[in-house]
Amino acid sequence: MALLLFLVLFSSLWNTTSCLEIANIYPYNGTPLKMEWKYEKSDLDLLCLLSFVYDKNSTVFNITCNDTIYKQFDPHMKSLFSSNNNTHEYHYTHGEQNNNSIDSQSKIVSPNYYKLYDNQNAHTPSTVAIAEIIKNKKVALYTGAGISAGIVPTMKELESSLHFYKYHNLLPDFCMFLKKIIKHQDSLLQTMSHFYNACINGNPSTAHYAVAQLVADTKWQLITENVDLFHQKTGLVPILATQSENIAHIQQLCTEVEYILAIGLSEDQSSFLSYFKKCNPTGIIIGCNLVRPDYLSDTDIWLAGDIQKTLPELAHTMSLFTSKK
Repeated sequence: MALLLFLVLFSSLWNTTSCLEIANIYPYNGTPLKMEWKYEKSDLDLLCLLSFVYDKNSTVFNITCNDTIYKQFDPHMKSLFSSNNNTHEYHYTHGEQNNNSIDSQSKIVSPNYYKLYDNQNAHTPSTVAIAEIIKNKKVALYTGAGISAGIVPTMKELESSLHFYKYHNLLPDFCMFLKKIIKHQDSLLQTMSHFYNACINGNPSTAHYAVAQLVADTKWQLITENVDLFHQKTGLVPILATQSENIAHIQQLCTEVEYILAIGLSEDQSSFLSYFKKCNPTGIIIGCNLVRPDYLSDTDIWLAGDIQKTLPELAHTMSLFTSKK
């Protein structure tokens, strides 16, 4: 009972700190935010990129496709695209002219997320045991959408709201899909504007502050695939996995670290973890997630539970270890 009371108090204090500090740490500085989906099917020579970019109070929707897709369009669809050799592009802007700019006064839309609970039968190491394992090891932290769940939609929730589907067995089906999203592009851009609004104006979670403490105490490097600014609001400067200029640095890290602490990552969509295993076959992934991630092998570790609880526990334990050095 005493331990439970301490952890509840510890989390409560952490949340209070985040609420007090959030306004002044990291005001949005106008850096463009981008989300991109790649649709590729090599046997059909199908290649298409869909992206949404928020920049200067406008959300821009872009489609880039190759000849195989473009040739399937009707004349009207073709007229919407600009062409350059085998590349065809479509752009649509939805921003200030529609009174849809993102500012600090905008209402943050937070859907009612289904609350998951810990698997009581899971047999995994405790946070103390994991801290013992990694306390003197070379570790990098990698965060996914799960750490921001409840503040911004997860990828699955966002794709569902956008009616994006990853697999189309027939080329005509995919072309019809593109036609539909262009028809409903204002609705899609409204959804993305709410998403970017939450990314910019939302507050970091308890888990974000736990990551900040881990980095401060251990000097481990943080990589994130998230476009939100919550790590930055805790005072960190993460390595952004989505930026091409960081690829060489990330690849080098994969050869140097012994453990990857994968936080809020239900699947390895970016292939970062598989690349880590390829570079470092003896490397260990510690998956911090409610449900056991499918990227964990028998030699990896699962820190089961709600990361809003387990990460503060881990950060606190690691701080005790580092303070004894």
